[in-house]
Amino acid sequence: MKLKNILIVDDDASLLRVMEHHLTEAGYSVKTARNGKQGIEIHRTSASSVIFTDIKMPEMDGIQFTHAIREFDPHVSIIAITGFPTVDNAVAAMKAGVLDFIQKPVEKDHLIA
Repeated sequence: MKLKNILIVDDDASLLRVMEHHLTEAGYSVKTARNGKQGIEIHRTSASSVIFTDIKMPEMDGIQFTHAIREFDPHVSIIAITGFPTVDNAVAAMKAGVLDFIQKPVEKDHLIA
């Protein structure tokens, strides 16, 4: 498998650790950010192939984060993760440019797939 760079953006430190562990174990190079602003800076300096972003975060939510990323990188794959899987959240995320939606708690097999 070709090593892919993955960025995970979530304000939940324990979820970041679990996702990072599962993805690293599967052979991916993983970076993490605790908020959207930090995630943008990481992606600007070290572009990721795939970004996982939480929808509900303080300061900058996942929709705002996705819009900000799309301004300078329209091609990166962005996957939303959320504990609030509503139709409104899904529609807003898809309109912002999210490719897929994963519900929390994140299952290892679903994450790797």
